[in-house]
Amino acid sequence: MEAAAVNPNHQDARLLTRVANLMTNLAPEHNLEAAPALPVVSGKGIDVGCGSAKTHPDAIGVDLTPQGASGTAGGQKGAVSVADVVGSGDNLTMFADGELDYVIARHNLEHYVDPLKALDEWARVLKPGGVICLVLPDDEAFDTIHADESHLHVFTKGSLKNLVSLVPPLSVVEIGTCITRWSFYAILQKTGPGRRADYPYRRRVKEHLARSVEIRAHTALAAGMPDIAAAAIKTLARLRPGAPLPADPQELHPAPYQEPLTSGGGLRVAVLESGGGTAGWGDALRGMGHLVREFPPPEEGKAGLALEMELKDFEPDFVASARYWPSVTQTLALLSIPQVLWTGSSPVDIEPWRRDFHHDTTFVFHVSAMGAAALAARGVPRVRHLPLAARGDGARRADDPHDVRLTGASGGGYNALRARLRAGLMNGETPGEAKNEIFRWIRVFGSVITLQAQNLTQWVVPGAWDQLTGGAGAPECAGMTLPELMTALGEAASARQRRIIAQKLGEAGLTVNGPGAASVHLHLTPPWMLDACPAEAYEALSRGEFLMLPARAGYGPGLAPGEDFAAFSSPEEAAELAARYLGDASARQRIAANGQRAVMKRHTMRSRWDAVLQTLRGAGALKEGR
Repeated sequence: MEAAAVNPNHQDARLLTRVANLMTNLAPEHNLEAAPALPVVSGKGIDVGCGSAKTHPDAIGVDLTPQGASGTAGGQKGAVSVADVVGSGDNLTMFADGELDYVIARHNLEHYVDPLKALDEWARVLKPGGVICLVLPDDEAFDTIHADESHLHVFTKGSLKNLVSLVPPLSVVEIGTCITRWSFYAILQKTGPGRRADYPYRRRVKEHLARSVEIRAHTALAAGMPDIAAAAIKTLARLRPGAPLPADPQELHPAPYQEPLTSGGGLRVAVLESGGGTAGWGDALRGMGHLVREFPPPEEGKAGLALEMELKDFEPDFVASARYWPSVTQTLALLSIPQVLWTGSSPVDIEPWRRDFHHDTTFVFHVSAMGAAALAARGVPRVRHLPLAARGDGARRADDPHDVRLTGASGGGYNALRARLRAGLMNGETPGEAKNEIFRWIRVFGSVITLQAQNLTQWVVPGAWDQLTGGAGAPECAGMTLPELMTALGEAASARQRRIIAQKLGEAGLTVNGPGAASVHLHLTPPWMLDACPAEAYEALSRGEFLMLPARAGYGPGLAPGEDFAAFSSPEEAAELAARYLGDASARQRIAANGQRAVMKRHTMRSRWDAVLQTLRGAGALKEGR
């Protein structure tokens, strides 16, 4: 693995193949590539291409090399075969139709000239409801075609799922990682055409682990190792909630011990944190009687083995996220874990969403009706409009001499871009032509920002970009994709709007962002949120604050400008309205009270999650009775 991290080419891959085979032969029970297959071993089954080490002693070993003979190719070269039956995995004439309960094929499918023929043959010998466990080298991790001279095909998690879709009797149960940067497993079930897989693989995994842990607990008790026994029994209690235990772990080894967490009849929800986007989700769901666990955002946007294992261990009914990570969404779909993606992506951020976003386990909720419609137009299924909401847990701020609190975008994305451009200009090795090109793009960026900063009511960045550049893509000097660049320019424009409004308020003699609370809360919504209300605005209204927002197409059902908040369309109008309402406390208080009632009636976090769960239940995405 160290070698692959330095240079993941075919030479290192061959070395790793030999290391993996050595591990398998020395300690098969500890082999991470055998672990996914062990829970499916029940009844009569085969281990195709077993080579020198069967995955489980009860499996019938099938291999081209007879028992006792040495392998002659690939990773089995020189290894002594333990096969019970001699034959090719794609021609199992020794087994009748529907004879077997399971098929195991580890590092085998990639060796066939026709992998579809092999899958068809394995489906033939399986009983209805029978399962296949595959383990394959992951071509997303390294150059697998050169890892072994006998490899004929390469596979990724996504490509395997597509391949299985061509074999109508088979359906994917789940696909996950075996060894990071090396291999993945796939559990398939013979279901018949048009039927969904229902094999209880996760339950089988827990049962298998529980049996192993129980043996370990009894062994430790017999050996007089109370600390080891206590640790094993605690794990057993988690795997078998409510079942009798071999001993009391607290008596064996006194230590802080808590009973395994249960959901008390509610759902188990995993929340992938992403800045402030998921704020209040956990509290709202816990208040509804559900068990919630927050996970940090995936490193580099990818669901690695650690996150996969933690999710499998937690067994969530669904995973919720405020951000779209393609790798994570695909991983959850392959693990058959429903995903709730409640997002506020800007119109330009929607572009990277792949047109093949057809995972039937993913449900997209967009805070903007326009955003939801844009996603649906790009072929993304199961999309609906779901505005943000107020947590409703903030204390009301009292009025004081501080006049206006001004909040909004900071322009952080553009600050990073500006630092990158400055570094290019300051670098003595940058050619003069390249510096001139950077200056040209700086002028374009500035013009786009200026055009957006002059418009509080519309999202003009994409049109301005096309007008100034003729529809060009993002320049190399930006170091960003075009959607990222568009968002950065919009943030910079919003930050400039904020500075202009602060100046106008100051010219009107109003105190801005002083100490303590304020009588007027003026919030600048992101310029691309034309028909969506930001969470900060809902929170301010729920606290009974007097709120001012830019005039837009709409801020969600049940919120009316002039009745529940004040709307402005220019910096001059913002200063004028703020001064007017600061001089009219009764009007300010009446509007603030209206806004608070409207939010608490129709825009609470609990009501939003009720809508999400109703959608999941209606689609049959939750387990029966959940």
